[in-house]
Amino acid sequence: MALTEIPGHEKVIAKFGACTPHDFKEVRIVQVETYYEEDRESFEKSVLLVLRGPKGAIEFRFSNVTDFKLSNIAFLGSFDVSDIRARQLERRSFYFEDYEMGEISGYAEQAHVAVCENAYV
Repeated sequence: MALTEIPGHEKVIAKFGACTPHDFKEVRIVQVETYYEEDRESFEKSVLLVLRGPKGAIEFRFSNVTDFKLSNIAFLGSFDVSDIRARQLERRSFYFEDYEMGEISGYAEQAHVAVCENAYV
């Protein structure tokens, strides 16, 4: 999937030019948080994934994550994010996975991509 289908892609493409999620293979940060969503009265998960590639670093933020799988990762073979809103699955708008190595995957209600400005990543 092209980054142009993920919200926030404008700034990433402005900085790095044409690129895809699997151009960034080195895993720098994986942060998983559980929070209580008062409007829905339920606990939900969010995932922050910071990846580095030859052009620099980007961060993906996923909210209301379900069916999340994470294995021992330091490198992603082919990370991709798919827009699955057309399938009309309840609270599942995006699917993210490393389809080559299978180390990370999950569904998210919302996704966002941004340039990582942290100089230490």
